[in-house]
Amino acid sequence: MYCEKNKLEFDPNQFNFQPTKTNTRFEEKSECHNETSSDSVDEASFVNDIFQNEIYMTEIPKTFKETQISPDKEKWDKAMSEEIKLMQNRKVWDLVEPKSNMKVLDCRWVYNIKYDEKNNVKKYKSRLVAQGFKQRPGVDFTDVFAPLVNFDIIKFLFVLLVCILGWNHCQIDVKGAYLYGNRDIPIYMQQPEGFVVKGCEHYVCRLQKSIYGLHQSGRQFNIELNEILFGLGFHQNELCNGLYTKSNCILLVYVDDIVVFSKSQSDLEDSILNIKIKLEITELGPVGYLV
Repeated sequence: MYCEKNKLEFDPNQFNFQPTKTNTRFEEKSECHNETSSDSVDEASFVNDIFQNEIYMTEIPKTFKETQISPDKEKWDKAMSEEIKLMQNRKVWDLVEPKSNMKVLDCRWVYNIKYDEKNNVKKYKSRLVAQGFKQRPGVDFTDVFAPLVNFDIIKFLFVLLVCILGWNHCQIDVKGAYLYGNRDIPIYMQQPEGFVVKGCEHYVCRLQKSIYGLHQSGRQFNIELNEILFGLGFHQNELCNGLYTKSNCILLVYVDDIVVFSKSQSDLEDSILNIKIKLEITELGPVGYLV
């Protein structure tokens, strides 16, 4: 309506705000940003992907044992090995002998298949998740809130910055985002099924990073992300969660996804390059549609 009133040209095919069958990282969910942690939202996104796989009639293993009898065993094994390698590179845990007074959490594998825009299989994914529901409030975690940008703000800035002002934009994904968050409270976890270290079978994982599934993981990643962005010269907007600004650049953060807006292509590329120095990211290109 704004464009019509002010006689501004706008190609409705440029951005599709209608639901689609394909997966998108920016999905509108029922949000209560002041009451919901980004950890639960991220897990909901992962569960939503699994639900879509059920629609596509794809068999998704529910347990490690099921992957070992699956026709796609090699693909699932590769996905799990990649996850373990990522955790080793990030130094997510070290092994220690258990003590009688230790509270040791269980963990499990969660599996998923990612599709491209044409619903072709893109990647087999495995995620190691701690069973955080066994954490004790006030003992194993305290603060859990992590701010998320409101989806209406995302849509508004697309109309204002891209459609009206013609700014450049790009979407990036932070790989293993929560694994950047530092542990705030001592937490111990069982070794992952299928990857128990020989000779150390009775040892447990002493977490150094905030693995997926913990109540505080989203908050710990957000703290780390804030420090990184502040170090790059960005300023956090006090009135809008997940919005950061720097001269002619604006960032929107939604869990592990970041949309970068910039007045010029060179500034856009410079901003992404600076973030890439600090974080392992995947550039997804311009955002073509939102749901």
